Amino acid sequence: MNGATLNFDLYAMAQPKNRNDLIALAHEVLAELSMIDGHLDRAIERCEASATA
Repeated sequence: MNGATLNFDLYAMAQPKNRNDLIALAHEVLAELSMIDGHLDRAIERCEASATA
């Protein structure tokens, strides 16, 4: 791992106080997953470019 911190509180995610907390955390998790997806897409593109070069 690169030591990057996540933007959401794992304890709060495990113990949401109400529905709004859960919704806010879900949005944060989805944003993090979207960033991860972007990193994976770029890594795959680099691998494919290397393989065809």
